[in-house]
Amino acid sequence: GVHFFTRQKAITTRWLDPSHGGINLGFPENT
Repeated sequence: GVHFFTRQKAITTRWLDPSHGGINLGFPENT
């Protein structure tokens, strides 16, 4: 529902956070 959508949006925002190296999608490919 809406709660799930909000959580997904929050996760996406965290992925796009410049302090996390930009778009890394949470995958450790930048080793």
